[in-house]
Amino acid sequence: MDEQFAVSISGDEIVFWCLPDAKRAKSFKVTDATIAIAVSPDGQWIAVSHKPDANKLKKDPRYKKNKKSLKIDSKFKERVSVFDTENFKLKYTVDGLYHTVYKIDFSKNGEFIFVQHIPHGRAKSATSFMEAYVSLADAKTGEALRTKVLWRAPMPSHSLS
Repeated sequence: MDEQFAVSISGDEIVFWCLPDAKRAKSFKVTDATIAIAVSPDGQWIAVSHKPDANKLKKDPRYKKNKKSLKIDSKFKERVSVFDTENFKLKYTVDGLYHTVYKIDFSKNGEFIFVQHIPHGRAKSATSFMEAYVSLADAKTGEALRTKVLWRAPMPSHSLS
C-alpha cells in the first residue's frame, strides 16, 4: 500500500496490519476466500481470490444445459473480486473463472490485474507437464480480457536413481 500496512489472508479473513509495530488495524471477510490477495498501487483497492458462489453460477445461462460444467466449475474454479480498502465494499467481481489462483497482482499503473492460475490436478489437460496461466483483467471495469499466457514445464521426476 504505502508501506504503512501489511495485508494477510487467513481462511476467509483479510487483515491489514500497521507497520512497523504489527498491530491489527482493520479486517474484513470474504466468503470462501482462497490464497491470493493484491493491493492496487494507489492503495485504494484490494483483489481477493475466492471460490465461486454456486447459486450465482446456477443462474448463469451458460450452465442451463450443461450441469456437468457447473459441477466442475463450482468445485475446481475460482473468481477474483475487488473491494474498497476503506469501507470493504465490493467494487466488482471479475467476469471470468480461473483455475486455482496462486497470485494476483496489479500493473504498476493500476490499469490491469494479472491472475496467475494453475489447473487443479483433476482438471489438467497435459499429464507430463506442469501448466500455469497468467490472465489479464481490466482493473477499472472487472472485464476479463482475452489475453492469456500459457506456461508449461516438464514434471519433475520423483524416482530414485
